[in-house]
Amino acid sequence: MSIALSATIYPSRALALMVLTMCALINAACMYVLARLNLAPDITTAVMIIWGLLSILVLMVFFRKRQSARLEIADSGSIILRILASDGCVQQSKSVLLSERSSLWPYLLLLHFRSDDGYFFVFPVLRDSVDAKTFKMLSVALQWIAVHASNKQIPHVDVSSGNF
Repeated sequence: MSIALSATIYPSRALALMVLTMCALINAACMYVLARLNLAPDITTAVMIIWGLLSILVLMVFFRKRQSARLEIADSGSIILRILASDGCVQQSKSVLLSERSSLWPYLLLLHFRSDDGYFFVFPVLRDSVDAKTFKMLSVALQWIAVHASNKQIPHVDVSSGNF
């Protein structure tokens, strides 16, 4: 069996919907708390405007950072992360290592990558980011890499010599 894989990962619509819903709920809770505090109307309005602008700023940062990427996994387990521009051309390419902080769940792959030059990337892959077959193959390949990386960190002890 070969774990070699090349997968193009698109930004998740489900994650965007969850972030928008979370932002709307936080804004509604803020308005409820402000209404219950019975502050002066001008203070309430000022706080709501500031809170609304902060919410818009957070949403702009979130949606600006959403990018498509291509993960290329070799048979040896080495990973190349290629960040794609909106037209599909490669914008940035880095050789990365899968961090032990990554979480590989059946419906979400929360990938923590560390590049050779010390940068960390957190890359969420939900089921709607790729097709079902690619998600399964990607999950299996990353689990194989995680298992083999953890085995390399454990020092080998020769039990037959009695030194344990």
